[in-house]
Amino acid sequence: MSQEPCVPPGAVHDVSANDETESDLMKRRQFIRNVSAGAAGLAVSPLPFVQKANAQPTHPNVLFILLEDAPNWFGCLGGHPDTMTPNIDELANRGCLFTNAHCASPICNPSRTALLTGQYPNTTGVFYNDDDWREIIPNVVSMPRYFLDHDYFTVRSGKVYHGNFDEREVWNQYIDAKATHNLPGEEPYLPGHPWNGLNYLLEGDGDATGTQFFNWGATDAPEAIMTDFRRVRNLNEMLQDGMREPFLMFYGTHKAHFPAIAPRRVMERFNIAEVTLPPVNPTDLDDLPPSAFNFIEPWHHEDVVNGKQWHKAVAAYLATIHYMDEMVGRLLNQFDHSPHANNTIVVLVADHGFHLGEKMHWRKATLWNESSSVIMTVLAPGVTTPGSVCHQPVNMLDLYPTLVDLCNLPANPANEGQSLRPLLENPASVREEPSIMTLEAGNHAVITEQWHYIHYANGDRELYDRNVDPQQWDNLATNPDYEPIMQQLRDWIPDDWIPPTDAIAPRAR
Repeated sequence: MSQEPCVPPGAVHDVSANDETESDLMKRRQFIRNVSAGAAGLAVSPLPFVQKANAQPTHPNVLFILLEDAPNWFGCLGGHPDTMTPNIDELANRGCLFTNAHCASPICNPSRTALLTGQYPNTTGVFYNDDDWREIIPNVVSMPRYFLDHDYFTVRSGKVYHGNFDEREVWNQYIDAKATHNLPGEEPYLPGHPWNGLNYLLEGDGDATGTQFFNWGATDAPEAIMTDFRRVRNLNEMLQDGMREPFLMFYGTHKAHFPAIAPRRVMERFNIAEVTLPPVNPTDLDDLPPSAFNFIEPWHHEDVVNGKQWHKAVAAYLATIHYMDEMVGRLLNQFDHSPHANNTIVVLVADHGFHLGEKMHWRKATLWNESSSVIMTVLAPGVTTPGSVCHQPVNMLDLYPTLVDLCNLPANPANEGQSLRPLLENPASVREEPSIMTLEAGNHAVITEQWHYIHYANGDRELYDRNVDPQQWDNLATNPDYEPIMQQLRDWIPDDWIPPTDAIAPRAR
């Protein structure tokens, strides 16, 4: 169907510190408040993706793919050995893949708010899933609004903002395919209990903390009614005859979010009995400080193991990731056959990571690598080189200033991230600044190429050497030999981000 610029901009169309030198202080402040200058572009190749253009367009289009609750189980990242993600792997191979990318917060709402505002949680004040950023920071200019204000045609399908905290007025085209979490299946289960057979009563009415979400299995429901299928179908229909340019198109996936329910044909591709389980150290929690236990739920892991559900849960999550990859492939294939193939920037990133038993924890909301690490790949016409890989620490809130720069728009001085253009143009270049992640108020992780430092609100600490301990089993924080390293990493956290006492208690997420 033809998409003419009949919707006016803004209209909504519904389709359904110790001893810190002055130099160090200035460097840290510049990092936290840096305004982007320079950017990178992205091109795609389909299954084969979009071909790389010879020159960067003046105002390229942007396709932004935002994945939900995705651990780094992607072939391009050397993730889970049983994973099947050929489309995302091919997309990553056509541009620049960031292997050390992290979210700004390991919780949906603060993570997505940071991405869309380009500001850290400590700036926005959004730390929890029930914080309405529109009320807390009503004057902030989000990424979609910024592009709309600069004459981009804005399109959204799927989950972009968390929950109901949306901005309907910033989308010229708003495609609403309501999420359906629980679909009919043939898995044996007790009435009122999850399909997985765990002895939990179903709780929560649409609340992600309810046990109806801690569920997995196969479904025989028609794929035409599945959320991601409908969202991609609607976008592909828009692309068939071309769209008004330049445009900013967001596709937010529904999967791999719990419940891990996948079509039976997809689920059957994974041998439940032989699926590889994540590595776990039985003494892993012994060297953790008390604050770490405020954020983990080891009893869930015990229930899954005792209920003999770990293999099936992992297989089901692999299946939902594979299905998500199929949907991404359908969208990119349509892009390759559209008039926009050679002048569209493509970004793919996850909102945060996910645990499936690692460190005896399930789901997200920790300061460890499983929660912080995200897939991030960028392709830009005339900027990125196919097959390039960058190992420098980056953060998802860098994407707002990067896209503004890539699209040759005026810089937004409120952005706190940095443009990734220098790394996209030369992935081997060095970035001195670490990536910082915040969990609730006062708890932070500082991540470099080698180190992963965790600082809790009450002063508890963890330190891991990423090069020799990728599983984060050996907490070095109690070893006095590492005190200088921890102090150096601590100095990247602004003092006003850390409360003077442990008065800030964890809250339900």
